[in-house]
Amino acid sequence: MLKQTTSEKNSANRSARKAKKLAHKRLLKYREERIRRQKAEDEAIKLSKLLKKSDKILAQYKEIINESKEKKKEMQKEWRSAEEAQRHGGKKSWPVWVVQLICELLVNGTPPSSIKDNIGTWYGTLYGEEPKETPSLNFIRGCRVVIEVIGETVAAIKLGAADSWKQVWTDATSRRQIPFAALIIGLLGSEDSDELDPVVVSSCIFTEDEKADTQAAGLIDKIESLKNRLSRLIEELKAKHPDSVDSIPTPDSIDVNKLGAGGVIMTDTCNTAQKIRRILVERIDGAIDLDCMNHLCNVWIGGMEKALSKYLNELLRGSLDEIDPMLRVMHQFQPSFVPSTKSLVYLQTTLRVMENYSSSGYERNIPVSCYSMLNVHLFRDKI
Repeated sequence: MLKQTTSEKNSANRSARKAKKLAHKRLLKYREERIRRQKAEDEAIKLSKLLKKSDKILAQYKEIINESKEKKKEMQKEWRSAEEAQRHGGKKSWPVWVVQLICELLVNGTPPSSIKDNIGTWYGTLYGEEPKETPSLNFIRGCRVVIEVIGETVAAIKLGAADSWKQVWTDATSRRQIPFAALIIGLLGSEDSDELDPVVVSSCIFTEDEKADTQAAGLIDKIESLKNRLSRLIEELKAKHPDSVDSIPTPDSIDVNKLGAGGVIMTDTCNTAQKIRRILVERIDGAIDLDCMNHLCNVWIGGMEKALSKYLNELLRGSLDEIDPMLRVMHQFQPSFVPSTKSLVYLQTTLRVMENYSSSGYERNIPVSCYSMLNVHLFRDKI
């Protein structure tokens, strides 16, 4: 009976240990499953957040694409209005943005013959398709007139807004017996600065002839024509932007008498230019006439060169007489002065290189060419 009780007790203990071990395994398995489930739930939450972000980004990109499609510019001529589209004999025209693009390319120096291909490349790069049509070469060349009108309008605004004009510079020339002149008016940049702000009124004013009276009248007429630019601009602003009309100077603000407060009229030193200057000074009370300093320097240098050439010819007359006149040899100062100047520059460069080597402690490494060049100059000095 005691043995049976002991065996049953041992059997119960084994069953209890086995059950305890099994329960422990199940507990560990449950904990692992719970951890895996929590990780899976966290991953699901992260994925859902990423999905929401991606959906939001996709929605933004779709909106941008839709807006770009709506704002896509078609490279083709358009009707100005619905009435012209329905009217018989109407004519399409290029939109304003095409004209602006052409003007921008022309101002940047692009040749008119290259603009058509550049526009096609630009349009294909942005939109991934070829344009339906491109402007013709004649239309592109005609846009140069638009640039001229814009430039004159900007010049008229600046000249009209200024209280006084400080300087007028003009010069004229001719090509194939056709005379034309340039006109630049200088304004003060600001109250605190004495720097001139040059306003190019025109770089090509055609005149009937090269007489001083005709050219002076052409210059004044060109300045007076800027009034038409302001009048036209004011008309357009009244129709489209009436609030901006007050910011534009009136046409009467374009007046050559603004030079009367000590303005300088400057030309070169030729006879015609000096007469033009005198006519303008008589026309404008209070204006001052002045020769261009650069031209005066050239006149002085030219006179000096002639005097030196004459002196050298007299000095070398005996040697020049021994040369056959058929060779037409004569001495002029400028052809002799330029090589001498270059020779002095070479000598200065050589001495500077040798000085740098010597100051660096590399006297032995001075290039042989420097010594040879220096010897040549020293030999010339001895001669």
